[in-house]
Amino acid sequence: MNNSDFKILIVDDMKSNLHLLGAILTKEGYKVSAVNSGIKALNYLENHDVDLVLLDVMMPEMDGIEVCTKIKANNQTQDIPVIFVTAKTEEKDISTAFDAGGEDYILKPIKKLEVLQRVKNSLQRNSAIKALNHEIDLKTKLMAMLSHDLRTPISNIVSAIELNQNNILSESETMNFLATLAVSAKSTAHLLENILHWINSQKNDISVALTTFKYNTILSNLSNVLKGSFEEKN
Repeated sequence: MNNSDFKILIVDDMKSNLHLLGAILTKEGYKVSAVNSGIKALNYLENHDVDLVLLDVMMPEMDGIEVCTKIKANNQTQDIPVIFVTAKTEEKDISTAFDAGGEDYILKPIKKLEVLQRVKNSLQRNSAIKALNHEIDLKTKLMAMLSHDLRTPISNIVSAIELNQNNILSESETMNFLATLAVSAKSTAHLLENILHWINSQKNDISVALTTFKYNTILSNLSNVLKGSFEEKN
């Protein structure tokens, strides 16, 4: 991602700090917004997407520690990383900042290289976390889908076997059920084959070959696979 893809909110009651931080980050291509109080920061975050907050600690009305605590307590904003900008260097002050939910800090007086490095590290770390969470979410949804898709054909197979074992079916009904059983077995095998293809694709161990195909063939196959579900749901 480019720096221009990231939105940063600067929160400081001192105009000089807002201007300095804003100039440093804007020159590097970041999209920067600035507010001069904690209350304005919280209101801004309620209505705008932000990738990172640079938050001054010492501010009137609501200090940075309280602002950060409120950011982390809000489901809408809790995942936004916060870097404190502070002149406090005592261990207890830094510990308090981390306890409030801050992930890093920048010391005053502000140094350009330190600002850029800490901002870069935070954005890269958060992007990696988002990518990982997205991958986990996709895999969770995939497993739920596969569980659902496998349940129907397997249930059809089990039902057919049980009915046949209990001699409930006539010869003609048995033949019909065997046909259904074959379709369910083939659809299950096809689904498992697709799963293996997907796993290989995640390992970059598969090549893609473009080819022409006929829609009606695919639709016919899908119709056969889903025939049982169609009839069950009328």
